[in-house]
Amino acid sequence: MHLSYNKPFLQVMASGILGSTQAMLVSCSGYLVLWYYANGSEAKTIFYYLVIGGGYFIGNLAAMYLTPAFLKFYSKKDLYNWSQLLSAIPFMTVFGLYLLKLDYIPLVAIFIFGAGILQGFPAVLQSSMIADSVDYLEWRIGEKADGLCFAGQTFLAKLKSAVAYYGALMVLSLVNYNPEAMQNYVTAGGIARLQFPEVMTALFVIITVLPALGSVLAVIPTWRYCLTEQEHERILNELIEKRRRQGLAAAKNSSLLLALK
Repeated sequence: MHLSYNKPFLQVMASGILGSTQAMLVSCSGYLVLWYYANGSEAKTIFYYLVIGGGYFIGNLAAMYLTPAFLKFYSKKDLYNWSQLLSAIPFMTVFGLYLLKLDYIPLVAIFIFGAGILQGFPAVLQSSMIADSVDYLEWRIGEKADGLCFAGQTFLAKLKSAVAYYGALMVLSLVNYNPEAMQNYVTAGGIARLQFPEVMTALFVIITVLPALGSVLAVIPTWRYCLTEQEHERILNELIEKRRRQGLAAAKNSSLLLALK
């Protein structure tokens, strides 16, 4: 199989698979805001979600925009690995704030924004590193397989969605999550975060601890990432020269055929 010759692609794919729990942040953040901060109020949920969740997406977009600037000072490998590792810090800080009952919305929003920035770099770099691996495979076996390689990225996106959904369901089932019972309780005037502490802890684990775990695991395959920028540049130069020679040969053959006619 062609992809077995593509070590950098396999490293990036393995990293994406091991880091798939990072997507669980998105799957349950709305539930956390609804029950923990807004106490079942949909109107408050929208406001709090914009403050907390919006910060994450803004951080993501900022990192995506700044990635080219950072690559002037850091290699793709280092920026990918260290941003993954460092993103575990704000995630675990938010969980620590919850345990210490210091989880004020502005404070949580700041750390979630920081996590969004650090998670934004790998999101961009994953696509770039897969694109580099296409050149590597062509250099290695002489055939392009860009469609096959980028299909791997589509697979990762679907895998993360599945892990985010089913993983969250699995964790919540362990604490007997019952949204109808919680809604009835808050409608009667109760406070969900006080009555259902196991559910709240599970929600915080899903959006902080599990993404942090995925961030750490994701760097295991890429810590010794084999395709440096210098190596990729050398490969590109060799491919360009090979294509130039092939173009000249094709042109010469065409000229001979015309002459024979």
